[in-house]
Amino acid sequence: MFFQLTLFAGYLYAHLLSFTKNQRLIHGALLGLALVALPQLDADSLERFAANDSPAVGVLLALVRTIGVPFFLLTTCAPLVQRVYAERSRGSPYPLYAASNLGSLTGLLAYPLIVEPMMGLSEQVVWWNRAFVVLLLGLGVVFLQRTTVSRPTRDQRVSAPTRLKMQWLLMAAIPSSLLMGTTTYLTTDIASIPLLWVVPLSLYLITFIVAFGRQRGDVAPVTVRASRFLALAMLMALVMGVNQPAAILLAMSLALLLLASLVCHTRLVALQPPPAALTSFYLYIAAGGALGGVFNALIAPILFTDVLEYPLVILLFVAATQSRAVERWSEELRPAVPVVVGILLLIPLTGLLPGDPQLADGVIRIAVGIVVVLAYRLQHRGFAFPLALVAFFAVGSLLFNPTRHHLVDKHRGFYGVLRVHDTPEGRRTLIHGRIVHGREDLAQRGKCQPDGYYCRRSPLAAVIAQAQTLAAPRSIALIGVGAGNSICYATKAEKWDLYELSPAVDAFARKYFTYLERNNAAQAQTIIGDGRLNLLRSSERYALIVVDGFSSDSIPIHLLTREAVRGYVDHLVPDGLIAFHISNQYFQLAEPIANVAASLGLHAYAKQVDLADDCLPSRWVYLSRSSTPLEGWTQLTGEGDEAWSDEKAHLLSALGW
Repeated sequence: MFFQLTLFAGYLYAHLLSFTKNQRLIHGALLGLALVALPQLDADSLERFAANDSPAVGVLLALVRTIGVPFFLLTTCAPLVQRVYAERSRGSPYPLYAASNLGSLTGLLAYPLIVEPMMGLSEQVVWWNRAFVVLLLGLGVVFLQRTTVSRPTRDQRVSAPTRLKMQWLLMAAIPSSLLMGTTTYLTTDIASIPLLWVVPLSLYLITFIVAFGRQRGDVAPVTVRASRFLALAMLMALVMGVNQPAAILLAMSLALLLLASLVCHTRLVALQPPPAALTSFYLYIAAGGALGGVFNALIAPILFTDVLEYPLVILLFVAATQSRAVERWSEELRPAVPVVVGILLLIPLTGLLPGDPQLADGVIRIAVGIVVVLAYRLQHRGFAFPLALVAFFAVGSLLFNPTRHHLVDKHRGFYGVLRVHDTPEGRRTLIHGRIVHGREDLAQRGKCQPDGYYCRRSPLAAVIAQAQTLAAPRSIALIGVGAGNSICYATKAEKWDLYELSPAVDAFARKYFTYLERNNAAQAQTIIGDGRLNLLRSSERYALIVVDGFSSDSIPIHLLTREAVRGYVDHLVPDGLIAFHISNQYFQLAEPIANVAASLGLHAYAKQVDLADDCLPSRWVYLSRSSTPLEGWTQLTGEGDEAWSDEKAHLLSALGW
């Protein structure tokens, strides 16, 4: 959202600048300001932002502090350079917008694949600043060699009709919202694949490149039909709560994003004004992008506990891209009446179904499938098609209400979607995105029996038992609380410090699970905020530090670097241990942790357990000063020179290909 809002601010500046007299003075001042505001790595400043009570505000302030001015100047380049090009060459400047987005796509892909593996953060900043200074010099040559970029006279000014401006806004807002909705849907409901967000963003940029590069305002009919079919298919999957097979849903949602964005961006090409109104055109495109971003990032999480903005923007896309003009609404909507009636009849149908839930569910799905086929036949009947889709989504959401499937509660916030489910097997489960973060046997509620990754046979149990052989009183730290299972191992001789990033996780753990209230610890306190920063501020010395702070299936690298582990070691008693929960679908983290251990003169040991009645499969690594492993643990060898650090950590190197 920061980037979209800053883009809008930059385009607004470029638009207003073209109507001012002192263009050289104003833009020269901005170039000078950008030169003295080059990005710098300021760890202390960033830590202060991270400590902000609102994580969204903290991230926003950190971005403004580090890259605000340089990025603002970069956003002004596209409209201003294209305006100069149009005046000097008399050619169409709009293909340059395709080149601009091609540059963005190149940078997006080059960073994780080329730049990050080759350079540390400090070196990246140095080279980026050098390249930026070269760019500033080039901009100075382009813009400052003339007194002004000629201002349009009153007769030359092109004032686009309000209706046209609203079309620009809408055709830019829909792909922006769809991009964010698709990304959120895929990462929370389908698969927590590392760097998955890069794929939707790349497709979004590609549609800009194709649409503005072709400079043709017509969309192939097959593209429109395919986008509508995919819209209907995705709505059906969302209504029914389908999340398997993941590969097909992943492909469908990405294909819908690609085709829908291409349709909208091609419409923008068809609506582009003469070059004299270029800055106004880009201003509304940026405003639409910012509008979509603000809706998804700020408004939707407040209004919806599910990713409801995703199906809503799909419906908006279908309605907004109807090509036929409406003459008589009664004739326009009449074809949808039978389909809408059929959809509404699904509601009383559910009361006549047999008592077998599986049979009833099957009948409903067949009926819904028939209705969907009828609805798709309306795609060439103007607004009858989107009306049928709205009715289908509204009624279908009632029929396939997730509360029918043992949902206890859910919360949506800055860190994603958190759910509590009661399974048919009698276990209450805490789920973040698609990953289980703790569970409790409902038959054992109040007895503090560890379950899941933390069962009595888990590797963690052995590490805690070893730490409990140290002299009492002892302190134990847990970074990442989840449902609170681990504290069941506490004794009356121990104090437990629980470091939890998300207030919602702590609230759910206390409200729906009994571990944090029914345990034997002499004292247990929860500290909300970044676990590494808060632990390093503590004066406590721990017998054991457990690092289990994963968010969904993403990797908090800052908890695994050499500097982080050195900080943990500084907060250990002489024979203390550090345990890492490294269960992960995609990354193999044992080797990076072993490398960090080797760089600090520590020994690393690993152990894994398989699925059992009360145990989920899990893998753990613990670090110790002792060269003797616990029984059943395997010693790991590491290369200290390859250790991840705050300066350089290449996440893709740990990807399990």
